Amino acid sequence: MAASLSCLNLLDSSSGQATLKWKKGTTSRYSFNRSTQTVGGQLIATASGAVTAGEFLGRSVLVVSVSPALNFLDCLSPSGMTQRTGVVTLTIT
Repeated sequence: MAASLSCLNLLDSSSGQATLKWKKGTTSRYSFNRSTQTVGGQLIATASGAVTAGEFLGRSVLVVSVSPALNFLDCLSPSGMTQRTGVVTLTIT
């Protein structure tokens, strides 16, 4: 899932839509509400919603991503923060 984020809105709650592309060539489009929190030095973003089109239509979606907490000084560098690395768990029920 790609997101358009910046140092100014990284911790904001948001909503939107995203598309999952499956290895076998199908897709699942889903709508979501996202919330974030920092716990024990980790940024945890949770997006929950439902599949609105494609494979798994009507099923619930939960996406949880965990990455090291944001170092806001990185935002002040000439190039800014260009990427974050973390672990993402996708659950469809």
